Amino acid sequence: MPNISPPILIKTTPNPMSYFFGAAGVLFFGCIALYIFSSLQPVSNQSTTNTDHIVFYSILGIFIFFSVWSLIIILKLKIVILTHQELIIQHPLLFLKKIIPLHKISNIEEKEFNINPKIKRKTYEIHKGNQCIINLNNKQQIILNSFEILEYEDLMKKLFIANNQSVNNNYEIKNEGYVVLIMISLLIVVLVIFTIFR
Repeated sequence: MPNISPPILIKTTPNPMSYFFGAAGVLFFGCIALYIFSSLQPVSNQSTTNTDHIVFYSILGIFIFFSVWSLIIILKLKIVILTHQELIIQHPLLFLKKIIPLHKISNIEEKEFNINPKIKRKTYEIHKGNQCIINLNNKQQIILNSFEILEYEDLMKKLFIANNQSVNNNYEIKNEGYVVLIMISLLIVVLVIFTIFR
């Protein structure tokens, strides 16, 4: 007799905002790193000390690090599938899948999850939402948040019911970072033009 897949209660999609910020980070920090690297030749022709080279490569390394970190954000984006028996977390870009039987979840906790970076004493509101901490019987934790999952609220309500816990009906999830994203995009365009026609 063929195996019948259990009915899916919910299948989430990644929040596009996290894609956009990840891509913007890759391009922004990557462009700055490329610009710094392209200025290596003029620096090398001058009489420079080892300290100058250390400072130069340290700054270059910082921007490369943040560019790679932004790429990892994109690669780690997840799709969550909830059935009556399992919680399945997929990372499609990494070809990874984690299957958690619901009976192995001891409890679920939630707390606020906000992304509000402060730049030059001004706070930019990127995301306001929640983070879920799923505690397993083996003491491991699975963490999900509303910035990476578009249907976070529906997923949590169904997950709480599946785990026989009281449902949180007080959600206020907002993606507010579009203005910041537009500003970063304009900066990227300026950086690309400046690097090409330098």
